[in-house]
Amino acid sequence: MTSPTSEPRLFIRPVGRIDDVSNMESILAAEKNGIPAITGELLLSVPVLPGDTLSDTKDIIMTMAEVRMPEGLMPRGALDPKMTETGQNYTKKDWEDALKLYCRSRADTEITDPSAARYDQDAERCPTNIIVQVIPIDNQSAALDLYMECLDRFEKGERDFSDLIPEGYLENDTAFRCVDGSLWSRVEAAVDSGMDVEGGENVSFRDLMNGTYDAPEYAPSHSREEVSMAPGA
Repeated sequence: MTSPTSEPRLFIRPVGRIDDVSNMESILAAEKNGIPAITGELLLSVPVLPGDTLSDTKDIIMTMAEVRMPEGLMPRGALDPKMTETGQNYTKKDWEDALKLYCRSRADTEITDPSAARYDQDAERCPTNIIVQVIPIDNQSAALDLYMECLDRFEKGERDFSDLIPEGYLENDTAFRCVDGSLWSRVEAAVDSGMDVEGGENVSFRDLMNGTYDAPEYAPSHSREEVSMAPGA
């Protein structure tokens, strides 16, 4: 697993969309779409208008961050500095560094959400919100959660999700692939789970993202024991 120090301390990504924040069904639908659970995460509901660019959205996220930075204003358990290697609070610079890489494959001038609803004058709010997940990469448990999420995505046949993981994961992380197509954090984890590792190979996340890897007919259920054996654990 990528060393936490090789990336900004935070990683920020969009993980969902609420069509209408005044409609509970819309909110529940966004939750049912499967927001990945990451240890120590902070979820933000970020308003977006039809003309907002990615640059505008980053500015809004930064403003929301500044409101939450003072001690005691963060939701319980979210971005807890005690769970990090340094034990230091997240700073404005940490947020700025992370936002530079937000949706990094897209230009800042691109429209965030062309189908966003117009501002509701009567309710005085933006109906459309995007759900943004802030991940404390220097929290080892969070980094492991994200690593295992990547394995699950690859096994399900997903490919184009590079903006949803740090660049360092693509460059430095690997998985062990069995001949049946199942992916494991390393060969020992596959062996411990009773898998046949003969003919298997280590493959980089970059190659999995760019290659012709075929998802297996089933997705192995990675146990908590397997997670504990992820590289760098």
